[in-house]
Amino acid sequence: MVQQRKNPTLHAEIVAINRACKKLGTKFLDDCDIYVSLEPCAMCATAISFARIHNIYFAALDAKGGGITANARIFETDKHLWKPRVTQMPEYADTSAELLREFFKQRRKVKDKNNE
Repeated sequence: MVQQRKNPTLHAEIVAINRACKKLGTKFLDDCDIYVSLEPCAMCATAISFARIHNIYFAALDAKGGGITANARIFETDKHLWKPRVTQMPEYADTSAELLREFFKQRRKVKDKNNE
């Protein structure tokens, strides 16, 4: 979605939050959980907090871009009005990381083909 719409804010978590708010007709998702394959970045973690999502479940850690366990560590400060419960699911980390690698590998192939 980021590349397609040329919008760097359209990460999967942001899109899911927007769709859930629209479907439920609310701005807060405090009765909802979010499941993602990769640790959310700082932008997405903050959006999850603003949406008051109850739980975040993620599989693979993201040492480079993660905003929860790496880098910004968004929820380690007392500045957030809402702190979701965060659960990493290491039993799915390898599979999730492989699926993501394969997905983006295929996306690059299509992009390279279109640029020929």
